Amino acid sequence: MTTKRELYICHQYLNFPVKNGAAMRKVRIRVGDQVVRLFDIEWAEGDVDFWAFTDISEFKDEQLIVEIVETEKKAPLDNIRPSTSNSENLLDIIHSDKVEGAEDLYKEKCRPQFHFTSRRGWINDPNGLVFYKGVYHLFYQHNPYGRQWGNMHWGHATSKNLVQWEELSDVLYPDEMGTMFSGSGLVDWQNSSDLKRGPNEPLICLYTAAGEYADPKVPFTQCLMFSHDGAQSWHKYENNPVLPPVASGSRDPAVIWNPEFQQWMMVLYIGKNKERENNNQHFALFRSKNLKEWERIQDLFFPGTGECGECFPIALDEDVEQIRWVFWTADGYYLIGKFDGNKFIPETEILKSTYSAVRCEKSIGLNFRGGYAAQTWNDIPPEDGRRIQIAWLADDIPDMPFNQQMTFPVELTLLSTESGPRLRSWPVKEIELLYQQKRVIQNIELSDTPTILPTDEHDLLDILVEIEVEDKSEFELNLRGISLIYDAEKQKLSCLDRTTCLKPVAGKIKLRVLLDRASVEIYAADGLVYIPISVVPNESEKSCFVYFPRGKGAVKELHIFKLNSSWAN
Repeated sequence: MTTKRELYICHQYLNFPVKNGAAMRKVRIRVGDQVVRLFDIEWAEGDVDFWAFTDISEFKDEQLIVEIVETEKKAPLDNIRPSTSNSENLLDIIHSDKVEGAEDLYKEKCRPQFHFTSRRGWINDPNGLVFYKGVYHLFYQHNPYGRQWGNMHWGHATSKNLVQWEELSDVLYPDEMGTMFSGSGLVDWQNSSDLKRGPNEPLICLYTAAGEYADPKVPFTQCLMFSHDGAQSWHKYENNPVLPPVASGSRDPAVIWNPEFQQWMMVLYIGKNKERENNNQHFALFRSKNLKEWERIQDLFFPGTGECGECFPIALDEDVEQIRWVFWTADGYYLIGKFDGNKFIPETEILKSTYSAVRCEKSIGLNFRGGYAAQTWNDIPPEDGRRIQIAWLADDIPDMPFNQQMTFPVELTLLSTESGPRLRSWPVKEIELLYQQKRVIQNIELSDTPTILPTDEHDLLDILVEIEVEDKSEFELNLRGISLIYDAEKQKLSCLDRTTCLKPVAGKIKLRVLLDRASVEIYAADGLVYIPISVVPNESEKSCFVYFPRGKGAVKELHIFKLNSSWAN
């Protein structure tokens, strides 16, 4: 059984009613015989929790057919009103030039205020990060029709400063090859792909078509889309896939230009290798001259990690004569080494960053929370020279028409340490654009009596603190009910379900903390420790304080920056 409505397209959006927990419906939108949208949605048949939307401006002045398809696994369509003539709200769809509920966007009580979130729906892995003509492009895994994972599209947002973002319409929609999994973006400056049309360099994105989610099922393949007008419009390459099936679930192509060897490099996740011990995850390196034809050159195996590999160059100690390559994976495991044109040569053992997610059981079906699937921007100009990274900050944001968020962007540097070279993460300097007020406190003696910090109950903060500790002391920095605890005897820093080693330097601990409505991000050891954590906001906790439950110490220096919202007009 199919319930349908015909629509003459004269406005930008179709808005669909969503009720969390309602029966899942399959919606199909056709232009003639061509299916242009296909998705599952928890269709509201009474009260509406929020309105999901899709941009259909490309079909202006055409006739669309919206169909709700009943299947054996779906609830009956009895309560969905069928089409009749002259009804404005047939099938409860609103065809309009605005997003329903747009007046409340970015004002919701749990909305992160300086971490990226989508207007509506679920997000996860950042994708396609590329800088072009003064604009940072952020693509991401996106379900525009609900709060749960599914219907994987590529969302798209842009920024000129990494702080204030404008969300645009989705650019990749599921098709007969599958839903749209992760991938990467780049500028083809040399037009090696021969896809240039007009004055602009072609922008290229490589992505996975997840064929197991197609109907009928097909293998996973790697595909290409391009833009010849500076990212105003995007087109799937007509001869996709550019990389046929490699393994049943191979995915997440991460592509970068290697100027030394004048070739494109791709990292591809192959999957678990059952023939190897220790739950080894299998990655492969490919190379290409034109982004369309790829040669497999190396296989690598990592225990205990998976997905979303990336390999990028970075200068050791900011010395451009000492370039190293970092091979990074979704969980924050990484290798440091060199690349000789044919293979990646590790110079370290497998390292594990403190960024990575913690495994746990969550109601939304995730088995982890925290940073995951980080990616770095391609094509940041040499005069800037930064390697900037952003990640999915995983955990449920309850009772909102959106779900999940990104970490705040960090600059990666590679530093020599007594243990060897290590990655450092530090908030990008552009955060200063949000500073509205600064307080500085020095030389406060602390005991077991809490000292209230002068935050004036502000909920957006950037805090830098240097604390003097004794050998067996313990201090707590409490930020609106979120406890950061340092045990000097054990040399352990803990916050919620995260714990890491942290040695004092000259009897002092330095911390930097970014506090948003639904996250806390902790930086220690000058960024060698980086712990991003999503949290459920506690509206009853407004104050911030510091004290020593054991022993005593002192705040040597405290800087408190109150932040403006990224979404403020």
